[in-house]
Amino acid sequence: MQQQARDLRTWLPWASKRQQRLLLRCGRHQTPSLADLGKRARRQDARWPVHGATSCCDRAKLGGLAEASPALGDWQWRSCGAQGATAPFRNTWPASWQGPGWGSGPWRAVPRSSMQGWEARSRTQPPPNPTPSTTGVRFGINTPLFFHSEDLGETAFGTYDQIADDLLALNASVARHPGRLQIFYDELLGGAEVPVEPTDVFAQIAAAGVLEERIAHLEQLVRRLACREGRRVAPLAAPAASEGGCAGGSFKLIITLLTLGTGAPPDLSIDVPSDRANPIALQWSTDHLGQSLIDATGTDQVFSTPSATRSWNLNTLDQANGYKRAYMALMTIPVAVAILRLQWTLLRDGILLWDYIEGFEIGNEVDTKNLVRVGSATWPDGRADHDGWAAQYVAITAVLLYFLPAARCFLPGLQSFSNSGPDFTHWGPKSEFIELLLDAAGDSLEARGSGLSLADIVAGIDIHFYHGGRSELVGLHYLYADVSDMRAVLGSKELHDAQVTVLETGVNVVCDGGGTDLGLDYDAGCEGSDAWPYDALASGADISAGPDARPNRSVCVYSAGRFVPSRLPPQPVGANDFQGISVWLRLSVAMAAGADIVGWHPWMARLPANFAGYGLRRDLHDVHEDISNAQARPSWYAFRRMAGFFSGATAVRRLLPDLDGKHDDLLGAEPLALVDKIWLIEVEGAPGLMGGHGYAYLAFIDPFGTVDLAKGDGDIDATPSCARLVLDSGGLVGFVRSVPTAPDAEVLATPVAGVLPDTLWVDGVGEALSPDSGTSQYPIILRRGAWPTLITSPLPLSPRLDLLELV
Repeated sequence: MQQQARDLRTWLPWASKRQQRLLLRCGRHQTPSLADLGKRARRQDARWPVHGATSCCDRAKLGGLAEASPALGDWQWRSCGAQGATAPFRNTWPASWQGPGWGSGPWRAVPRSSMQGWEARSRTQPPPNPTPSTTGVRFGINTPLFFHSEDLGETAFGTYDQIADDLLALNASVARHPGRLQIFYDELLGGAEVPVEPTDVFAQIAAAGVLEERIAHLEQLVRRLACREGRRVAPLAAPAASEGGCAGGSFKLIITLLTLGTGAPPDLSIDVPSDRANPIALQWSTDHLGQSLIDATGTDQVFSTPSATRSWNLNTLDQANGYKRAYMALMTIPVAVAILRLQWTLLRDGILLWDYIEGFEIGNEVDTKNLVRVGSATWPDGRADHDGWAAQYVAITAVLLYFLPAARCFLPGLQSFSNSGPDFTHWGPKSEFIELLLDAAGDSLEARGSGLSLADIVAGIDIHFYHGGRSELVGLHYLYADVSDMRAVLGSKELHDAQVTVLETGVNVVCDGGGTDLGLDYDAGCEGSDAWPYDALASGADISAGPDARPNRSVCVYSAGRFVPSRLPPQPVGANDFQGISVWLRLSVAMAAGADIVGWHPWMARLPANFAGYGLRRDLHDVHEDISNAQARPSWYAFRRMAGFFSGATAVRRLLPDLDGKHDDLLGAEPLALVDKIWLIEVEGAPGLMGGHGYAYLAFIDPFGTVDLAKGDGDIDATPSCARLVLDSGGLVGFVRSVPTAPDAEVLATPVAGVLPDTLWVDGVGEALSPDSGTSQYPIILRRGAWPTLITSPLPLSPRLDLLELV
């Protein structure tokens, strides 16, 4: 019994001793399904709490419900000793129920920093020199809703096993938006309007079945990831129940819950208030009109506003409406409960769910929705409503953390900026939006008296960066400046342990009429996409960012101490090559700027879809075609090589260019000189470097380093750019090596129906570099538009730009 108790506390460090004792006395109980939940709710059984757990043992087994349970029919509080007073909801929050993380009642949330066995996520002091260095870099894949739909009969993506295997083969350790796991508010209700009674809200969610479907997908994906890693532990359940069970994960999922995406707009005929814009569709029952409730802060919130905006109230989400925010928190409860039930289901088979969950992202790209237009000179084109979104974020995270104390919550990802659009699309307002949102969230936490801090509810944020289309070309300086800026924003709020991730970036391979590399078969005809006119690829919908604009590859001839003109003109860069090159360039710059996790969007898309042509595997084919069509692109090879080499690196530093500045400092500046377009990034402590020791250097010329391209004119500088970089080993000779970043050739096995193609990218052979005669200096020739150069050394090297020219 003592050993069992120790095992239990290992699995559940957040459980109180009293909960642990109750759990040890409890037998195995089956929790009800959501369908059963709905049936009981419709009967308005006020004695039945959220899980249907009427005994102390049941509630103890469900962890967070051991002390309190909201009934579905009426809100009530129950203790394990005696039943407390029942307080009907009836459009008011009873004094006995302050809400998860709200007030000082029985639902008071315990700050995670004080939980036994839980390491505080906040730091009293920032890490030394957080920018441009970072620690423990990881690689991930953005795998959105459309990447896997095997239950819908789509065959182009393969099975869960195939997807899990391929993600692990890529050396990825994080997946954001994994599979069919995103949950939209309207989907949660099955497309029905929001009913007025909490009983009906829970019943409608149960009847829709979307939540059960999403949780089933999550369970299958976690089980595959666990078993693919081959790790097993002694489970808590009986041995018979753990047959085939695996646990102890290193692959993590970032799941977007209650997401908005870019949000479907409602009927444009609705009346829009003068201070709002860009609404998100959500239908509300007319029964809400005239209703009010007391929210968690004790404020009387009214659903209705003047009759002139009646249609707005009934057709939008509108996070600025406190009444609606309370209902969004209400809709979070069954989501949290379903995840809690899954936690116990997996635990019986020896799998700890939290081994596979990096965190929950609350919403996505909300910086573009429900804008405040104040009509002032300061915000002439509107700004995102930081106060409303902050209150919504706090309301949802408080519920999640009550039911799931081990959960980590991520701020909504920031949509890729545009310098040529309205004010709110620029980076400055986006950065300010997050800064003001964090201030407002802190004030909201304080007003609730929850005991939670910003560090408890903010685990990180993802920055999106596309900028490949002809109308939005920008240099990599923007990516570096924006990641650095977001790191500084988080640090200013004492969120030194919060992660900045860049997982939503990508380049498509849609043929735009450009040429291909000489002698490389895999770029021929842009994968045959000449047969797929751009406008038809997405069946009328625009592909994100449009066809990518690709620079030509410079031909550089170095002779007699200088660059001389070549007889060959600059060579075209094929779409596949450009995509693979971009993996190295974008992810390395994000790493150097301080991003904790970097990655690509997506693993594979589908046709039609906005991101067809962005996949690491070929996705310019129909969703019902066989998986054997999904050949690996050069970008797949580049990602696998880069992630395998750099995952876990302890430090990434920008050595060149010697140029700092914020995003706005780059706007309107003179075009960058060639010396400012040359990047040299040093990586230390990567596992791919002789067992984690030594240094790697990635060098390249930014093909879009001329800042004037930010104006959106779409011009590409065709002038060849060449540079000679010298790396000095300080006397160490014979141990400096080059490592190929591009594949030498591709060998395709005979396609097998129903199987991902066994594509073999033939690695180029690395070689020991020879220094200049009588020195320890290693010269490197860099060409604009070429694959980057990767050099390794057991000791740090000193760089010097020896010669650079436009020829």
